[in-house]
Amino acid sequence: LDAARSKKLPEILTAALFALFIAVFAISFWIVPDRDFSENENRSLSQFPKLTVESLTTEDEKKKFTKQFADYMADQFPLRDAFVGVKAACEIALGKSENNGVFVIGDTLAERHDAIDDEKFPKNAEAIDAFISACRERGAAAVFAAFPRAMDAIDIPIYGNGASNAAFERLEGFDHLDMRAALEGHEGEYVYYRTDHHHTTLGAYYAYRYLAPYLGYEANDISHYRREVASNAFCGTTWSKAGAIWTFPDTIEYFRWDGDGDVTVTRYENGGQTTRRGMYFTEFLDDKDKYSSFLGNALVGRIDVSKGEGRKKMLIVKDSFAHSLAPFLAEHYDLTLIDPRSYSRPIISLVDDEGFDAVLVMCNIDTLSSGRDFAKLTMRLD
Repeated sequence: LDAARSKKLPEILTAALFALFIAVFAISFWIVPDRDFSENENRSLSQFPKLTVESLTTEDEKKKFTKQFADYMADQFPLRDAFVGVKAACEIALGKSENNGVFVIGDTLAERHDAIDDEKFPKNAEAIDAFISACRERGAAAVFAAFPRAMDAIDIPIYGNGASNAAFERLEGFDHLDMRAALEGHEGEYVYYRTDHHHTTLGAYYAYRYLAPYLGYEANDISHYRREVASNAFCGTTWSKAGAIWTFPDTIEYFRWDGDGDVTVTRYENGGQTTRRGMYFTEFLDDKDKYSSFLGNALVGRIDVSKGEGRKKMLIVKDSFAHSLAPFLAEHYDLTLIDPRSYSRPIISLVDDEGFDAVLVMCNIDTLSSGRDFAKLTMRLD
């Protein structure tokens, strides 16, 4: 009898530990306050959903209570960030080169993009095309620049470039600049962050130089700038998604030019406006979202960058890729940056009212599939 009990003891201990594990996490789940925002993932987290008749009966998968509750449980799970990292380590240990939709290539991460939205993509592209034409009719030098994603700019032998070419081929027939051309001859250089989806400041410089003949300014040589390391501890959005916590952080640089500290930046948000001197919001260097040190957080409808000298003016309709490019352009123009994700007024009315000399519509090519915001450019075009 004692021998039988001894044999069962490990099983009893295992079951007890398993039950204790579940109990601790169940209690922790209800005791630990819900978080509104994940700094690590740089996104809002799901909150406890409302139980309504509609949420129980709807056929819309996203509005179903069960789907919303599952998202809530996943986002608010205790020690979620740590478990994401453990999962990533296990995937790589098993010989996989991808985790959570991100390629892990040594110390370089690149988010995978296969899907192209057949509804959103063409509507956004058509709207941009019409807007560019309307701006040219008003006398402005106007271009649409489609920027590559990290997976388009980084060599991923196991993946090839089929998905990259497929996205850019969708723009055939539209008046655009394929900004992959700006990186030709710079293969192997540090033009995209290894842990984030944005181009580096060096990548932004090459874009600035490539755009010059199309927008009508004379680009400065790279020797014109004083390169300043702002941070050696940047872990971006791709790092957060992949959970590859062992990856070395990125370096953020500022390309400084004489007089850039005299530039004023006005941000319009929350029904008001704030103005400050200098284009670099260095307080963000103490946060995870260090890319926001370029002009501040991207999701604000309008940002004005000015030296107040009656200079030429440029309108930039953009996503966040513009923020590290803007300091280069600010030496030539006073800038107005509009993010259509957060700006609801007709943008062509802004062109009519303020008489821009140049108009740049620019975004990462995946932005054309991820929302309907650039389709707003057709407002008041008729």
